[in-house]
Amino acid sequence: MIVVVANNTAKTYESSLASRLERAIEFFGVKCVASDADNIGNVIKELGCKVIVRGLRDEKDFRYEQVITDYNRRVNGLETFYIPTPPSLQNISSSSIKGLAACSINRTNSVGPR
Repeated sequence: MIVVVANNTAKTYESSLASRLERAIEFFGVKCVASDADNIGNVIKELGCKVIVRGLRDEKDFRYEQVITDYNRRVNGLETFYIPTPPSLQNISSSSIKGLAACSINRTNSVGPR
């Protein structure tokens, strides 16, 4: 398994790509790589992988991911497997965590167990 830490051009990050990569290595304990590429599918293909694993919180995530899945299948020959988020964690998003931080609310209990 390889974890790809990337920059999504539609998001604003609180920490650098290097910092997020460092946290991913510490958390997952597997090979992790950072990428500034716009198309993660290209990066994954270059790494020699054939499958992408993505987490889904809800139907909205699924609809969004379907477009990316179809593209990666057609263009990069990659398959995508989805892992549903446990119900207790479905309300967690980067936007909600940033909102708590902006209000100076402790985020520790909001992100759930490791």
